[in-house]
Amino acid sequence: MNRPTDERHQLTVDAISDGIARVEVAGRTLEIPAAWLPDGTGEGDVVNLRVSSRDNSTSLQLELDPRATEQARSRIRSKLDQLRKRDNT
Repeated sequence: MNRPTDERHQLTVDAISDGIARVEVAGRTLEIPAAWLPDGTGEGDVVNLRVSSRDNSTSLQLELDPRATEQARSRIRSKLDQLRKRDNT
């Protein structure tokens, strides 16, 4: 019997096109079917991924994380503002 596992990861959606989502996870870029993402997921959203394995079965659970999405967008806005200020001086 396989030992049960439970892993958690955070995905950032980079792009969605032609039914394929390009996501970043742990410094890697992967392509997955966009249909796997929760309804309403868009580019720039953060999605929590839970991978659970029990016996001979593995399940994936994906859930939007609005708080993490807003935090990521805020960091990007801040960086863009810093770059604009640097370019204007």
